[in-house]
Amino acid sequence: MTKNIIFMAAFLLFLILARYSQAEIIDGPANVRNMPSGTILFELYDYIHVFKETCDGDWCSIRLRVEVSEDAMDGNKIKANQNLRYSLKDSPIGRTIKEINLSSPDRRTPGVVSGVIFGFTHKKNIRTEISTDLKKLFELVPGYYVISDIVDEKQKQYWPSRYDNIPHIFFGEIEIRKVDTDLIFSFDDFHDKLASGFVIHENGSVDGNICFAKYCINKITPLDKKTFSIDISGQKPTTLISTIGLQEMFESEDETPK
Repeated sequence: MTKNIIFMAAFLLFLILARYSQAEIIDGPANVRNMPSGTILFELYDYIHVFKETCDGDWCSIRLRVEVSEDAMDGNKIKANQNLRYSLKDSPIGRTIKEINLSSPDRRTPGVVSGVIFGFTHKKNIRTEISTDLKKLFELVPGYYVISDIVDEKQKQYWPSRYDNIPHIFFGEIEIRKVDTDLIFSFDDFHDKLASGFVIHENGSVDGNICFAKYCINKITPLDKKTFSIDISGQKPTTLISTIGLQEMFESEDETPK
């Protein structure tokens, strides 16, 4: 009982802190303006990760870090009709309509400029739900889940050390807890311990952080009561398997599995 109270208190504190600068997903295409109902500065495409600063009525101020080529710049401004990207290696995430200010421009890489852009968008342009089958989602068995890449289903074992060989994954395990009518997802990296999490309410709305860096969770698909997949922007879908009935294994023969 005490353990559950401590967990909930810590998680509620996390949610409160997250609201001051919360990662969100754009329901695009979305116009971003210089002020509420003001001039359109740039547009963002669907499922783009931004940080929501504050909301006042129907309008929210947002920011995101972008990267453009030096040719797209005029001093410290991004020219009109330029593609916006998280990095020049990525696909465009939007485009400028007008010339816009780039805050804290970084030119340490020759020919490349990165910085932060700001604006206002209507609250309807910010997603408040994760695409999923709610009935099946709430039927998932509570407990820890690990990525299928490190699981040997035939031997009923999983190997955390194999996580090192999977560079496209930025979390290693997820814990699912049911509290009243809510489903709590908390997850972290096996090595960097980048803990985060979110709550899915029974109506499908989400509180908390569903984004890591430039990546956001778009969809959760329950495959059965002990397996689900996650669709993440910019990455292939990832399957996670419940650790119930699995042994945690170690590479060293001197160590004993749990």
